[in-house]
Amino acid sequence: MEVDIIRAQHAALREAVGALLSLSATPAQRVARAAAATERAFASGLPVWAEHEVATIRALTRGASEAALALDARQLAELTAAFLDLYTVACREYWTA
Repeated sequence: MEVDIIRAQHAALREAVGALLSLSATPAQRVARAAAATERAFASGLPVWAEHEVATIRALTRGASEAALALDARQLAELTAAFLDLYTVACREYWTA
């Protein structure tokens, strides 16, 4: 059961990273899609290993629509690092599950 949850989290976080790398969406659309995929990944609960990065993602994206999401370069760098770090840890969890 736990393995299935970890695999689903990993898949959703892979989707989040894919959204960030999209070549056909605006930066605001990419961030909004990645944030939504992250929320889906942890809809059933937030594991300890994801708390810090998810808190960063939520702090930078919560309450902003795609149209209103305007982040400066520092915030985008922080957000990108949070997504990549989260995906990296999810990979470790996935492969050790």
